[in-house]
Amino acid sequence: MAVGGGEFDLHGRIPPVGGAVYPPPMAEIVNLNRHRKAAARAAEAKQAAANRVKFGRTPAERAREAEAEARRRALLDGARQEEAGKDGAG
Repeated sequence: MAVGGGEFDLHGRIPPVGGAVYPPPMAEIVNLNRHRKAAARAAEAKQAAANRVKFGRTPAERAREAEAEARRRALLDGARQEEAGKDGAG
């Protein structure tokens, strides 16, 4: 009297009940160097995002600072005095 319907696998063993595959499929092969580099890239990207938040300026802030710099330069240029020696007469 055979257990499991009398069917045997290639190695002469009775296969498990419930349709499980024997031997179990092999695990996925992982390239550890590739995994290490990917983890390093992810860490660098996370640090870069943190630096952008910490040190970065929005386009509106850059435009506002450029406008303030232009106003400052215009004010300084308007208040500039001519030097006496430039016209050639002592």
